[in-house]
Amino acid sequence: MLLKTLRRKGMLVLVKIGLENEPVYKEDTQRKKQRSVKLRRHDDTAFSGRENFRITVFLPMIDHLLTALQNRLEAYDAVSGKFGFLSKLPSVNDDQLRDATERLVKTYLEDLNTSFPEKIVHFQEYMN
Repeated sequence: MLLKTLRRKGMLVLVKIGLENEPVYKEDTQRKKQRSVKLRRHDDTAFSGRENFRITVFLPMIDHLLTALQNRLEAYDAVSGKFGFLSKLPSVNDDQLRDATERLVKTYLEDLNTSFPEKIVHFQEYMN
């Protein structure tokens, strides 16, 4: 949520925080890319340094960060869906525990045997 807000209002926030003493350059001292006449478009727009930074660097960086965090959240949700019951072991009831461990056994057939749910229930009783 913070990054989405930063994406919308981010440049204003950054200007207030750290870019207040930014040097001001004249527009005529800005470098312009040389483009072939064949590739030149009629709608070429010259942006100020701040706008150019915002469009070419800041927004793509925030978008990439949001995408990476969303992918990481989905990966953690998948892991939590498989193994999350282990963190709630003392408080979960036997039926829920058996269901969760049976799903885990189905996911890892070669690594866990079919007696694993009963072993986890026994381990839970030992912990309590």
